[in-house]
Amino acid sequence: MTAVAPSTRARVRRPASSPACPACPNRRRPGQYLCPSCWDALPAAARRALNERGDQAAALARLRQLHQQLTDGAPPHGIEITR
Repeated sequence: MTAVAPSTRARVRRPASSPACPACPNRRRPGQYLCPSCWDALPAAARRALNERGDQAAALARLRQLHQQLTDGAPPHGIEITR
């Protein structure tokens, strides 16, 4: 049997691990703020505010509001985001 050079071996691609949801023990998708079940539990007004495009500084402030309320122990259905 002949040895295969390292450069010609098939490389195994491993998926990056998903980040943890800040509101529960589930995993969220990369690029998402929360896991799908916690996102669905947010009030519609909070989801709209977090989806709002435009001013990047305002978007970061809304994201900070979300994380602060979750850190303070608020459940996803009780989150309020001001614009």
